Amino acid sequence: MRFMKYTNLGEFSTIKEYIAHRHKLLEKCKTNFEDIFKLMFYDESNVLFEESDGYRIRKITYGESKKRVDLIARNIKKKLVRSDDQTSIAIYLDNSATWIETFWAILKCGYRPLLLNMRLDDASLVYAMEITNTKLVISKGKIFSIPTLLESEIYRPCEKEVTGPFGEQFLVMSSGTSKNIKICAYGAKEMKGILIQSKGIIASSELVQKHYEGELKLLAFLPFYHIFGFVAVYAWFAFYGRTFVKLNDYSPSTIQNTIKRHKVTHVFAVPLFWQKTYEAAIKEIKSRGEKTYKKFLKGLKLAQNPVFGKYITKHAFKEVREGLFGDSISYMISGGSHIDKEILNFFNAIGYHLSNGYGMSEVGITSVELSEDLKYLNSGSVGRPLFGVTYDINKDGVLQVRNIAQACMIFEAGRVNRVDGMSYNTKDLAKVIDGKFYILGREDDLVVSLTGENLNPNIIEENLKVDDINDLCLINGEDERELPILLVSINKFIKAEKANQILDNLKAKIKENNLTSQLGKIELIAEPFIRGDDFKKNRKDLAKDYFAGVLSLYSFEMNEKEVDDELTLGLKKLFAVALGKAVEDIHSEADFFADEGGSSLDYFALVGRINDEYGVNLGESEKPLNSVKDIAQFIREHS
Repeated sequence: MRFMKYTNLGEFSTIKEYIAHRHKLLEKCKTNFEDIFKLMFYDESNVLFEESDGYRIRKITYGESKKRVDLIARNIKKKLVRSDDQTSIAIYLDNSATWIETFWAILKCGYRPLLLNMRLDDASLVYAMEITNTKLVISKGKIFSIPTLLESEIYRPCEKEVTGPFGEQFLVMSSGTSKNIKICAYGAKEMKGILIQSKGIIASSELVQKHYEGELKLLAFLPFYHIFGFVAVYAWFAFYGRTFVKLNDYSPSTIQNTIKRHKVTHVFAVPLFWQKTYEAAIKEIKSRGEKTYKKFLKGLKLAQNPVFGKYITKHAFKEVREGLFGDSISYMISGGSHIDKEILNFFNAIGYHLSNGYGMSEVGITSVELSEDLKYLNSGSVGRPLFGVTYDINKDGVLQVRNIAQACMIFEAGRVNRVDGMSYNTKDLAKVIDGKFYILGREDDLVVSLTGENLNPNIIEENLKVDDINDLCLINGEDERELPILLVSINKFIKAEKANQILDNLKAKIKENNLTSQLGKIELIAEPFIRGDDFKKNRKDLAKDYFAGVLSLYSFEMNEKEVDDELTLGLKKLFAVALGKAVEDIHSEADFFADEGGSSLDYFALVGRINDEYGVNLGESEKPLNSVKDIAQFIREHS
């Protein structure tokens, strides 16, 4: 690596010296949040957050943010006059410097921050606040039934001084509903353990510490209220005074433009993000023709070669990287659920570094694959346990975890359990090969065949993937005499002929994997399995909805070959060009975005071609025109 002048290491010239200094300070610091707060804002001249308004990049330093913590604390004390150290204050904010400042301001006031999961429904949030003695919510705009302090009010000038000890815990919500939600409490001892573990990660991987043009910047993609986002994004990197980059929204174009404009170096996300990015990239490559796609696949294979693979990666895929995130990215992590090996292989082959990690709200982040060897990176390994973490696999193949930085208390089902220092049953199935750990799926997701054999849905679903399906979900039959059922999510407008081809291909895959006698019927479902703001599918809910008749079944009758007039056929041809699909795959009622997966850029190009071809201005329509049918009707009315 050529010499690079770093702009944010204080008096030190190398990263190694800087890290050693920070950990000497950590060793000396007392185990309380007041001392940890001082460490987290130690490098006051460094940039904490960057954000863009479209024209300018605005920056806020750790020093400026530290002063704002005091101002927010004053406004909290003014709003909440009488409370004790068991009082919680909830944070309902997006990732931002304000979120970080609010977190520390609550602790400074002597209270417990409750990190509200903004993806959950109101009933879950109310339940979480009730069981944690929450007296105030700091919100970006939503008004709650308990006193609410809006984001727009927390920076008001206030003379009320804040004195007294810091709070002793912060509270993290697990995903779920109000029936099974958990609240996990972390104290200063656990927070210190989180920071101690970061040293081992850096020591094990040079890429983790890699800067670009002298700076290391993380995309603030994962929510800070999630354990993955709080530990692996915020805590591990704010401790070293690194910079976070704010996202204005989560659209693919905004993410790509933000990464390139701010020269982001680290992106940590859930598997769904990497899957969608991968699918968009493959779609773009396929749109350039069969010859280009075959050449790309050959390049992916050559990139695995230990001798000249790195050369292939660097030069052959430069254009692909430019189309995605550019060349500033040095490290990426996936975590939160299962990720397919083909996705890991894609990112690592084209010149990025995507590794798999593991953790839970109850135990924190406990491992990440830190090797640079493609054999391990692409295998789906979550690596070895971090410093202070013990992994045990019991006789049933279930992973037990103990961590110096795991939750000290868990609020669940009306009870508060102390769990610090105890092994935690994750209910995740795991195996270990060459000292590397692999998460195989959830114990309670196992499907039982008629022979009594346990079938692992994650493994089976990955082995049965074929073209033109969105997702698979293996579920138990309705009773013990019925074979397991394979639910298959496909586009509801796929032609009947292609749907039959999907069924034939699946049956061939089932036979190839010796599962013919183990699986029952295959059910085509005309809706996605990951719903709303969820980032992974819930097999139990899908099974329940299927047997209740709530899931939308694919209709062969609706998708028989359409008889098109000249206008409809002409529009289908333009849709096919814009989407990179065959004309026969375009259904007249399919939505360009929701059903066909088109982008806004694809749509603008399509509109331009339609305007030129038919002499109409689609922009004059009062309603969205996203399907062939709607556009054809508009043209007939305005020709």
